[in-house]
Amino acid sequence: MRGALEEGIDFAASYPGSPSSQVLSMLGNAADRFNFYAEWSTNEMVAFEAYLGASFAGARALCIVKQNGLMVLGDALCSGALSGIRGGLVLITSDDPDSHSSTNEFDSGHMADMAEVPMLEPTCMQEAKDLLPYAFELSEQLKQIVMICGIGGQGNILASELLGTVFVELGYKVAIGETYGASQRGGSVMSDVQVSQDK
Repeated sequence: MRGALEEGIDFAASYPGSPSSQVLSMLGNAADRFNFYAEWSTNEMVAFEAYLGASFAGARALCIVKQNGLMVLGDALCSGALSGIRGGLVLITSDDPDSHSSTNEFDSGHMADMAEVPMLEPTCMQEAKDLLPYAFELSEQLKQIVMICGIGGQGNILASELLGTVFVELGYKVAIGETYGASQRGGSVMSDVQVSQDK
């Protein structure tokens, strides 16, 4: 999450699960270099409670969860939204339309509505990066948790489908292979596009 590193965070926590695992994996590798604390927590509830605690101490904190994990921390989300915050809090959740890399679909917007917290929905990776500083500013201004909801793994799969379509239209033979089932416990969503001039 380049946006988090550029904006400056003090704390990041998550629990491994696709489609959100890659975020903390990357942040954890950069934690020492950028001087912040990052942890894989026991579960999403523990990650969220640690994230709230960091904010109460005045730290800017980031919590990353998959859509199912958002349901796990529902009570804490509603309580945290009522209590207010000190340091900026951004909760990143990854939805999974069509269950490409998890066991079910879920729309995080329902949880944001229930907890009465703002939710931002970037439409691309650049927008996600650009929205993160704004999310922290909004959180600090409102003294409230702000959610950013992304679609995990879908950009990768969509990119391979678009690339394949272009080559098919140009007359090439195309085979696309996707690996997302193995990503349910923290792996990556991968796409392989093979293009051949052979008929």
